[in-house]
Amino acid sequence: MSASLRPAPPARHRARRTRIAGGALTLVGWAADVPWLLDWAQTGITQKANNAIAMMLAGAAVVLQAQGSARGQRVSGVLALGAAVIGGLTLYQHLTGVNLGIDTLLFDEPPGARATSAPGRMGPLASLVFLLLGGGLLLARRGRAARRVAHALGIVTVALAGIAVQGYLFGADFLYAVPRLTAIAPQTALLLMGLAVALLALLPDQGVTAVLTREDAGGALLRRILLPVVLLPLVLGWLRLQAEKLQLFDAAFGTALLTFLLVILLVALVTKSARHVGDASRQQTRAEDALGRSNALLAALSEHSPDMLYAKDREGRLLLVNPTIERVYGRPAAELLGRRDAELLGPEAAAIHANDQRIMATGRAEAVEEVLATGGEHRTFLSTKAPWRDAQGRLLGLIGISHDITERKAAEAELQRHREHLEQLVAERTAELEASHQRLRHSERMAAIGTLSTGLGHDMGNLLMPVRVRLDSLARMELPEEAERELEGIRTAAEYLRRLSGGLRLLALDPRATPLGEPTPVGPWWTEAEPVFRNVLPRGVALEARLEEAAACWVAMSRPALTQAVFNLVQNAGDALKTRRGRVVVSATVAEGQLRLTVADDGPGMTEEVRRRCMEPFFTTKPRGISTGLGLPLVYGLVTEAGGTVEIASVPGDGATFTLRLPLGAPPAPPPASRRRAAVLIGDRRLRGLVVAELKRLAYDVRADLEGVGAEDLVVADGASDGVLPGRVVRLGAAPQLRDVQGALREAHR
Repeated sequence: MSASLRPAPPARHRARRTRIAGGALTLVGWAADVPWLLDWAQTGITQKANNAIAMMLAGAAVVLQAQGSARGQRVSGVLALGAAVIGGLTLYQHLTGVNLGIDTLLFDEPPGARATSAPGRMGPLASLVFLLLGGGLLLARRGRAARRVAHALGIVTVALAGIAVQGYLFGADFLYAVPRLTAIAPQTALLLMGLAVALLALLPDQGVTAVLTREDAGGALLRRILLPVVLLPLVLGWLRLQAEKLQLFDAAFGTALLTFLLVILLVALVTKSARHVGDASRQQTRAEDALGRSNALLAALSEHSPDMLYAKDREGRLLLVNPTIERVYGRPAAELLGRRDAELLGPEAAAIHANDQRIMATGRAEAVEEVLATGGEHRTFLSTKAPWRDAQGRLLGLIGISHDITERKAAEAELQRHREHLEQLVAERTAELEASHQRLRHSERMAAIGTLSTGLGHDMGNLLMPVRVRLDSLARMELPEEAERELEGIRTAAEYLRRLSGGLRLLALDPRATPLGEPTPVGPWWTEAEPVFRNVLPRGVALEARLEEAAACWVAMSRPALTQAVFNLVQNAGDALKTRRGRVVVSATVAEGQLRLTVADDGPGMTEEVRRRCMEPFFTTKPRGISTGLGLPLVYGLVTEAGGTVEIASVPGDGATFTLRLPLGAPPAPPPASRRRAAVLIGDRRLRGLVVAELKRLAYDVRADLEGVGAEDLVVADGASDGVLPGRVVRLGAAPQLRDVQGALREAHR
């Protein structure tokens, strides 16, 4: 058992307060002149006033000392000293015959009181007991040696008070009353015995009390037999005394009977106690066996566990280690036990010690990751730690288990890297899909625009054909001068619309549907495409052309590809000038066997980063809904496939210049002299004019009759023509649609 003081149970507190109440009742009896409060047993021997005061002081000292507070301990010492002083001074008066005047200090007692040597003076036995009791209470607060003396004084006070109690129990006056001196009152003897027992209870680590409070077999045995051993002789002795008073038997028979009964009862008590001790011993043996098995199991687990198992005291010193710790630390257990982490580890010991102190302070188990530098490498451990307490709940230190998770952390890091790589791949694939989707939408949009442009170009050409035919007819007539001027204006507008329709058809063609190296005449190409370029520019932006030097040249790039490339450059230049007036200059020169085609604007220009990245697919400075970022990459692709290069010059605030360097091409060989012939036998002049224009576009020599038409030539007739016609015949129904006419002629031309 622990040697420290333990708070007494509430029942003991109540017993000690009873002593205080007993003394208080005696004082009330003296103050109110109530005789029965002074002599509870009505023996004629009263408890004196100074006796009652000393009783209250000693009882209060016991209660305060049992509470354990520092202030209570100090007050308890003062009260115990007061009780000892009262007892010592009274004993001094008995021994020397000197009257110090303390007996009647509070209350007067008339002379002649029974068993009283002096009015108000307690007996020498009570004085001695108070002196010993007060000294014991003072010593109980000191060190171990002083507490042993206090325990001895407690035993003596129990014996002295017990002698007085037995004197009253058996009617032996000399046990509680010294001749010619004051006797001890019965309630005083009982209360003093209770105080003496309370003093022993304050010393649970000493003598009889230590054995009595032990949890082993000896303590259990003493607790079982102590009360019977004390009470049996008293009860049997009192019964024998009463029987002899009634003359039931003589002294010899009474002694023999008492001895016999004591032997029988003591043998029964010892037998029962021995049985109890045997049961306790067997239980202890079983508990020890179970403990041994548990210890063996714990030792096996500790020995073979791959984790570190350990226990530390409150200062962090190792008290228990297993072989895993020896392997991790690289030291035997003898060098680890009793040492702190700071003595065994490097800088990481501070973090481990901080974790230990926090867990012990909070009283809660925690799982924390800790890093140890062992064997030249850093390893990570998952440590589960908890406070270590004894059976009374007092903190002893810390216990823990640490599992090496270095490989797991590495696997987690690798898994995280794979996850990030996978996310990157998914993001890239998503971007590719989005780009493909953008390209698809752009292609669909361009296809729709191409279809629309083709339709517009053909429809405008078909509508303009009869107009031009009429204009040619009017030009051969003699007209007034004013009409001639108006006619020339109409002819100019019609020619512009014809060129615009041709440009739309040219822009609608797929640049890669025609071989990129197919030569294109620069002059005719510009004449056909220029209206489209001019119309794509916003209002307020002028288009200037400077192609005179290269107008007669041929370039090794197909018409659709060249148109698409220049169209994108002109459109971008116009977008750059949307918020301001300006101009776009398209120029062409020939040098070193190349055509140098330049598109320049006087817009805001480009930053170095935009200039460097503008040819990247999907890069754009415009909103995504307006631009796909594919225009300039398309220009770059078309030019490089044709064997040319693209150069960019731009300064912020000073416009941008795109230069296409394209290889020159040779004009195609002239067509053969003989051309296929076609005869048009149609009565409707309007329809006949349209058919003639379409046949000329298809490179036919058109005739109005069948002269010279052979089997390989083409004859276009309406429903009014009958008879057998030579060659391939195309018959048109009544009021045919223009598209039907064009389709029929193209089909026959194949």
